[in-house]
Amino acid sequence: MSDFDPAFTDQLKELEDEASSPTASPDEPLQETMSVAGVVYRDGAYLMARRSAHARSDLAGKWEFVGGKVSNNEGPATALRREFKEELGVNILVGPLFYRGSFQHRDTHFTLQVYLVRLLSEEFSLTEHDEARWFTVREMAGLEMASSDYGVFEYLMYHPDGPTNS
Repeated sequence: MSDFDPAFTDQLKELEDEASSPTASPDEPLQETMSVAGVVYRDGAYLMARRSAHARSDLAGKWEFVGGKVSNNEGPATALRREFKEELGVNILVGPLFYRGSFQHRDTHFTLQVYLVRLLSEEFSLTEHDEARWFTVREMAGLEMASSDYGVFEYLMYHPDGPTNS
């Protein structure tokens, strides 16, 4: 059981209702690209996955929190559940939003929303990654991370008791 279970039970329904609304209507162009990530916290460590070194991407070999782009007409929680299913083969519960930031990748500006996530299984079936491991914040400092996740890492460095919804 996670140290952050109360955050899930108190806010899960409210978050699911809010997060299931689309990010834009079909006729409204997106002003920015939205990205989501999920942070799984357990016993002082965070789940990260390393992009396969064989990936045709500048993310190859880099560690990241699981997540990705939010599709048009897809809510952040729906996108996050889809990303965990596609990348790790697991179902999740999406908890509260605890970090917002932005990053630049190539010529695209992204807004990033990061949510606490609870795994419903740890039987991973990796498709885009070659490894998934638990790291403390101190251990994360030595990782080569995706640039999108440095803001999350810095947030976690200054919140040693773990992510909260404060």
